[in-house]
Amino acid sequence: MMKKITIGIGCAVIMAGIIGAGAFVNAGLTPSGKFVKLREEANKESVSEDVVIKGKNTEITEAEIKDAAIFYEAQGESQEDAIEDAKEELEEYHALYSEASKKGYTVTEKEVADYVSELRKTVSEADNSEEVKVMIEAYGDEDKYWEHMKEVYMTRLVVEKYTHDLLEDFNEKYTGELETDEYNKAWDKYFNGIKEDAVNREKFKTE
Repeated sequence: MMKKITIGIGCAVIMAGIIGAGAFVNAGLTPSGKFVKLREEANKESVSEDVVIKGKNTEITEAEIKDAAIFYEAQGESQEDAIEDAKEELEEYHALYSEASKKGYTVTEKEVADYVSELRKTVSEADNSEEVKVMIEAYGDEDKYWEHMKEVYMTRLVVEKYTHDLLEDFNEKYTGELETDEYNKAWDKYFNGIKEDAVNREKFKTE
């Protein structure tokens, strides 16, 4: 049976404009919904690439925040709340990328190209592929979108490798039964602590 892909935010680490089709998982946004309208309106606006939040080893631009906030706003949040949630998620993501890089995690251009190619294939073969394409095309040109995703995944896959190893390490030390509610709560607490420590080390400041 083919997988059905729904549109929305995938996981707490990775979000919005920095996550590509992987962002379109489990939020239930539709091609006729608010996301497409917001995304198309954003395409018409001139967005600054100025750095607005700076950490010790990473920077976040105004464009990233506005792009990420669209996903939150499309799900009913006020524009103000959406921007604040976008800032929080981006700080966590950038902080995790910084930690992963310091620990030696990398990806090659071939890894990224292969991953994005497989992701695009998954989208094209999904039961609701036409719906997903409408969401992607809201960004403008589909081919340019996927080319941009190669840039996106140069950082995302580094974070995913790091997160995968964190989970492996957690599982080795966890003494209870895996894949239970208790296990999930324990992992969330552990991972949230990792993210919080990473953000604190970055000492983010608004420019």
